[in-house]
Amino acid sequence: MKPTRPPNVTMVAAPERSADASPLHAVVPATALARRLGVRTGTLGKWRRLGKGPGGWYYQSNTRVVYPLAEIESFEAGRKAARPSFSSPPPSFQRNHAASMVRSEGV
Repeated sequence: MKPTRPPNVTMVAAPERSADASPLHAVVPATALARRLGVRTGTLGKWRRLGKGPGGWYYQSNTRVVYPLAEIESFEAGRKAARPSFSSPPPSFQRNHAASMVRSEGV
């Protein structure tokens, strides 16, 4: 049985600049990546200029930018690890919020 790939993943020849990459690897177009991350394609362009976001991207044609799937997965793992969990507001917020509610009701 053939392994299945996620949608919007294409197998392409590795770019010449990465000598250590395998001859074929999975890539995701910038439009699909933007949907996956919940950002606009313009944000991805800004991240590319600033050196942020998933690395390893390259121009597949004059208008098509693709990202290696492995780079996307490592970027997402890093974002998930760095993201704080907000299960409940911090105690200082609760105290300040409660105090402001009392002040506004007394006016």
